[in-house]
Amino acid sequence: KELPFLRKEILELIGESEREIASMGPPVSSAATAKIKYFECILKLKSLLTDLLDGNYSFDYISKYKADFENKARVDLTSEGDNSDSDNDSGVGDDRDDDFAPLPLDGDHRFIRASLHGLYQNYNQAMNRDKFMLPKEKISELVLRYKGSELPGFVSFTAFKHIYIETLVPWSDLTKVHINNMHRYLYKVVTNFIESTAEPLLKDMLLLEFDKFYNSQSAKIDDVIKDIFTDEGTPFTMN
Repeated sequence: KELPFLRKEILELIGESEREIASMGPPVSSAATAKIKYFECILKLKSLLTDLLDGNYSFDYISKYKADFENKARVDLTSEGDNSDSDNDSGVGDDRDDDFAPLPLDGDHRFIRASLHGLYQNYNQAMNRDKFMLPKEKISELVLRYKGSELPGFVSFTAFKHIYIETLVPWSDLTKVHINNMHRYLYKVVTNFIESTAEPLLKDMLLLEFDKFYNSQSAKIDDVIKDIFTDEGTPFTMN
């Protein structure tokens, strides 16, 4: 008595599967054909992504998005001006902790080079703030402590070494934050690109593979930054 009901459910499941297969596009005739189609999709995606990251935009692309991008930049500058006014009123000044706040990630992935340039400018301005430099009083104290028989206007190597190494600490921290912000921005750019451009059947796989690649590369770059600043603190490099 239950068989007719089971048969109905089975036929419905088969129908759903057939509709899902049909929606995937034309079937491939063999594994070799599937492999060729896969590489064609990947090469096309790679070419488009390379153009995007290199800034090789068409005139149509620029005319389509430039107005929005400029308007957004104008709004960001206005808000920055408002923030600086409020900081000056409150007496906070250069002691703000948002020097490395990343650019808004939503909607900024269309003009990559301009956005990365904005991040770099943010980093460059922060590196020149007084709060990220060794205080003058500390420098004077180190110079006096290690003063030898140097000519006027010169400092001992020991004093210079202490000044330099103590300055390296905030610089290395700020550089790590800056690189991390650029990582986050580019991660958003590439994931948005894959989600909007990749073939539906490949999208999830590509996002997963890119996530693995991103994490491994981020770890490598962090190690390189650490090695660079370690090397910067050696007497040989300072000489």
